[in-house]
Amino acid sequence: MRKLKELTKLYDSNAELFTEKGFLDAVIYIKEWSSLTDIEKIKKRKNRLKYNEIHFNETIQEKKKYDYEKSVIKTSELIMLFMEKTDIFLDIEMKNITNNYLFRISNLLYCEKFLINNHLSYKMINHVPYEIFEPLIEKINKSQEYKEYGLEGLFKEYKKMTKLYNEEPYE
Repeated sequence: MRKLKELTKLYDSNAELFTEKGFLDAVIYIKEWSSLTDIEKIKKRKNRLKYNEIHFNETIQEKKKYDYEKSVIKTSELIMLFMEKTDIFLDIEMKNITNNYLFRISNLLYCEKFLINNHLSYKMINHVPYEIFEPLIEKINKSQEYKEYGLEGLFKEYKKMTKLYNEEPYE
């Protein structure tokens, strides 16, 4: 990474190389993002959102982006809180996965967390559709675990996030 940063300094002094430098900068940015923990990624997103909120006009399109990005951050935090409370993701000891709805929800939430945190750009995020969760939620929404692990709030925010995503805030 250090060599890449040093290399971009060579490009700084030559306007002809501006486009090439842009690709090097993109690689550096992607590598830096990839090296962050999930918590660091959320913190970086929050800081970026706060900066954008202060420095950019809030058009209707900007408001759609802001609401979606805020929901992505909140959903990420709720997923990570759920994962801290549980330790069932990919638990190989669980034999009957067909009827173990909490186990399946946990695995799908792990996938969602990965999809959210895989890219810095919100435009690149793909979500696990809320509709996939609905039949699983129906099976456990009256359970003690559902309440204990805060799944009601998580899925309320998740549904909001996917609704905002479907409104295409980046068109």
